[in-house]
Amino acid sequence: MPKRSSTLASVSIVVLASAAGAQHPVPAEPAVAIPALVEQRSSLRTLARLLERAELTAALAARGPFTLFAPTERAFRRVDALTLQGLVQPGCEDELADLLRAHVVAGVVRAADLRPGAKLTTLGGGAILVGEDGALVGAEVTTADLAAGNGIVHEIDSVLLPRSPETRSATDPELLFGFDGPAGAGGWQQIHDSVMGGRSDGGMTAVEGGIARFAGEVSLANNGGFASIQTVIDAGRMAGARGVKLRVRGDGRRYILALRGSRTYGPGSYWFEFDTEPGKWLEIDAPIDAFDFNFMGQYSRGRHIAADKVRGLAFYIYDKKAGPFALDIDWIRFYRGGGRTVVR
Repeated sequence: MPKRSSTLASVSIVVLASAAGAQHPVPAEPAVAIPALVEQRSSLRTLARLLERAELTAALAARGPFTLFAPTERAFRRVDALTLQGLVQPGCEDELADLLRAHVVAGVVRAADLRPGAKLTTLGGGAILVGEDGALVGAEVTTADLAAGNGIVHEIDSVLLPRSPETRSATDPELLFGFDGPAGAGGWQQIHDSVMGGRSDGGMTAVEGGIARFAGEVSLANNGGFASIQTVIDAGRMAGARGVKLRVRGDGRRYILALRGSRTYGPGSYWFEFDTEPGKWLEIDAPIDAFDFNFMGQYSRGRHIAADKVRGLAFYIYDKKAGPFALDIDWIRFYRGGGRTVVR
């Protein structure tokens, strides 16, 4: 009997322990914050490194909540090497942070919350757009609703570029060229030094995220040394304009924005030169009265074009340096009010 009592006592202890466990379950381990979740996922290794480099890990570990649209390894492989190299250069931390903030929205936005036509304001002040089909514009969600302790993470297959819904809107009356629409980077004609026997080459193509790229290679052979692209502008389109603005990312070389008074290529146009920094987005402000007439590479300073006479626009690279070049163009617009300080 004593032995049986001992057995019953043991059973009683187990039963009581089980009952206690049922009434007071062991609490689940709390979900980690967004940066730790990113760090844990092999598909987000590059993003984890960039968040740390941009010093955003602490901000994204805060209470939030936040929603992170997280570019995967595949997404970063789709970004050209020049861009990635520029983003991780010393001194480019702000540009990198701006890019990453363009993927973060305040609050919890689940996949089911992505309504057609929605604009999600990002921490960078821009917007993530949702198309009429309910899908993101410029990216596809490959893994949705990953729960973090302070928000939600969606893995996406493309890197989203910072965009302003105001300047990228198709209804913006002052937008000359945005590259999100069906036309993309079409409608630009190539004009190179080959017309004089040179061997330079280049053209305009569309790349990820609604960006157009003027790229190619300059050759100094046969007294060459320039490449250009041009397009037309409707008569009177820029009437009353005081200047042109464009958002570009270059390779450290100098480029030329040119205005033309005719729809066809000719020996004279009005040039505005601007410098670029490798991998860094710049907003260039080119006042109309800063475009000087240029004929065959020779300036006529003080000779300008009237805004209502502009019928064409062109980009040149004419720095007399051989080698590859690449200029990314986000948008081109004009303004009638005051502009910003010129970045040259």
